[in-house]
Amino acid sequence: MAQGGGLLAEASAMFQVVYHETTRRIDGLEPSGGVGPDHKVAVIHDMAEYDNLTRFDPAYLSADGNHIVGSPPT
Repeated sequence: MAQGGGLLAEASAMFQVVYHETTRRIDGLEPSGGVGPDHKVAVIHDMAEYDNLTRFDPAYLSADGNHIVGSPPT
């Protein structure tokens, strides 16, 4: 039972961002349907990155897809 609880806790410790494919600018959170042309969804597994999302305006998805940064990745 503890193992199942760990999986549930791990699943709740992530969030999804919708980002523009070319610029990697984050345009939304937790999509409930299609994201439209030129956009993709990334799953962020580190809740500390959510703080970065609230800190940066605009916010961008890093080149490795694991971090939220304040400037476009090169």
